[in-house]
Amino acid sequence: MSEAKTTSNAWPFLSAIAFMFLGLTYNPLFFVCSIFLFSATAARRNKRIGIAGAAFGLAFLLLLLGYGFGKDMALRDNSQSSVSHSGHAAA
Repeated sequence: MSEAKTTSNAWPFLSAIAFMFLGLTYNPLFFVCSIFLFSATAARRNKRIGIAGAAFGLAFLLLLLGYGFGKDMALRDNSQSSVSHSGHAAA
């Protein structure tokens, strides 16, 4: 009798759930890892769903990074403008 080697989807699925929990509690960037793991698990059965999930994960990553950079730049601009306005008031 030959033993067929089967791969389990349990570890990627459980890892994706762990990353989802981390995304809820710590940082939303962990959601990106979760989306990629879910799409990798789905790609084993249906390539189109896996590719669509990976594209969604990439779009979500770009959205989060863009939001983070934009927020940091806005905070930096606001702090510089408040310093320059207080300098005008003193002069």
